[in-house]
Amino acid sequence: SVLMINPRTNVTDTTTLAGQGAGAAKWVGIAYSSSTATLFAAPFEADTVLSVHLVVDLSVVAPLRQITELTNMLGSLQSELVSSEATRVSTQQVTDAALLSSQVARL
Repeated sequence: SVLMINPRTNVTDTTTLAGQGAGAAKWVGIAYSSSTATLFAAPFEADTVLSVHLVVDLSVVAPLRQITELTNMLGSLQSELVSSEATRVSTQQVTDAALLSSQVARL
């Protein structure tokens, strides 16, 4: 039997693959092809490679891409803020050092 899961509804079901014969441990391991959205399992006691084409729900993928883009943008902004703050602190330290130096010179 093959377990089928609908992640949107959390509904599960099982099915059988015709022509595979009896027995367990038909396939072993798994590999994913992002270009074809397909999972591949190597034959163990089966005569063929198992391929499972994943159905991509674009209503879920698009918001995830937007979240990724926003996360990347926020990371860039955070880096810029950290760099800007480091520059400000460095400039303040130079200003403070110059002020202290002039005060010491007056003594």
